[in-house]
Amino acid sequence: MANDITEIKEGEIQAPARVKTELDDDLDFGRTNLKDMAETGVQAVAELAQVCSQSGDRVDYEKLGLLMKNTADVIKDMMQVSQTKEVINKPVEPPPQESSVTNQLFVGSTAEMAAFLQQLKEKNE
Repeated sequence: MANDITEIKEGEIQAPARVKTELDDDLDFGRTNLKDMAETGVQAVAELAQVCSQSGDRVDYEKLGLLMKNTADVIKDMMQVSQTKEVINKPVEPPPQESSVTNQLFVGSTAEMAAFLQQLKEKNE
């Protein structure tokens, strides 16, 4: 448990290092597998395209179209994994806090208040 505690600086939200490492490992593993599947799909598309050009069969062309779509989907998934990894590793910054004053309290005498109001009036003119 003591190893899971990380120092949090102002404005940063961080996951414990162990969790972040596991996420990175999982994302890398998934991306590697998707990349292998995409490479295999591209090779299969090339081979099936040769078969289609030789046979000219409509069914072969339908299967080629499905294989191309599935390969493109795997590549899209691989890109989403990369984007997810970037989002997870990006430090989260809290939105800037806006200061708004709803009620102000003046502490002082009426003479000081009058002088203060006079100064404000002169600045605005």
